[in-house]
Amino acid sequence: MSEPRFRLHTRRQALRLGALSGAALLAACTRSASAPDDPEPAGPAATASPASPPIVATPTATPTPTATPEPTLVPTATPSPPPPRGTEEVALMEGTEWETPLVITHSGVEGPTLFVLGGVHGNEPGAWLAADEIVEWQPERGSLLVAPRANVLAIELFQRTTDELGDLNRLYPGAPDAELPMARMAAQIVDVAARYEADVLLDLHESWGFYAERGENQGTAFLGQTITTGPALDRTPLARIIADLVNGQIEVERDLLIARDWTQWPALPTDAELAGGMPESAMPAAFARTRWRPGRGRSSLSLGSFVPSVLPVLVEMGQREQPVERRIELHQLVVLSAMELLRMA
Repeated sequence: MSEPRFRLHTRRQALRLGALSGAALLAACTRSASAPDDPEPAGPAATASPASPPIVATPTATPTPTATPEPTLVPTATPSPPPPRGTEEVALMEGTEWETPLVITHSGVEGPTLFVLGGVHGNEPGAWLAADEIVEWQPERGSLLVAPRANVLAIELFQRTTDELGDLNRLYPGAPDAELPMARMAAQIVDVAARYEADVLLDLHESWGFYAERGENQGTAFLGQTITTGPALDRTPLARIIADLVNGQIEVERDLLIARDWTQWPALPTDAELAGGMPESAMPAAFARTRWRPGRGRSSLSLGSFVPSVLPVLVEMGQREQPVERRIELHQLVVLSAMELLRMA
């Protein structure tokens, strides 16, 4: 039920108003004349003192009742209605060779906004092929924003990216007048997230190796089957919640997702602290040896620093001995799980 347009100043209950009635009743007082008591005997020449004149009460004006002020009505802001149900397409980097579509699907019902990115790297087909299909999804409430192929030229080349393009996932927040095209794309993505007040951003990626099989390798080539929440005002450990929901539907142990929430690191250590050695007790043992910290650099996990409303989540599927069809399926399962948690599906 919508909030009333106006509410009483007390904000909790209505005042019961009663009319003030009755005027003060004034009694007129009179005093009878009486002979004064004379302590001395009256002499022959003495004459009786005349009686004192009666005291007549002066009527006072009837006081005017004080009017009880009406309660102050404080207007409340009327929330903007949600966008009407439908789909619109907006061009990112419009009019350039890097132009790519952003598909926005509104449910017509008030709710959250989910922003999905695919194709940030051209050699991660599971991500952009999954996003190609997600653009057709219809949210039950709120809005779904999908940029399925963020780096179209890298996809055409089937390369991660090129030096001339720049690495989109290392260039946030970007700048509209940046030299690198993907830095300008980063600025447009930040602008979209802010303009539509995105609540959650899912950035779909692929990594060659699986995180569980990384051994001593701490590089980004072994991030497969991980999901990570970046720093944000909203401290919800969304990666862990999504991983639990997705893993409950996975039967193959190798396909299980590993959550790497930023909340697992209570503070971001400095380079000096890292050089001096981080004690095992400072963080979970599984992450004690890695220098990486979510949101520390300029990847999409840092978006919460530039768009306060958004909770960024990085999704990585492993390519090694995992068919692209399965990676597409798992990416879509993650997005669907997020929509269910947001009550959009």
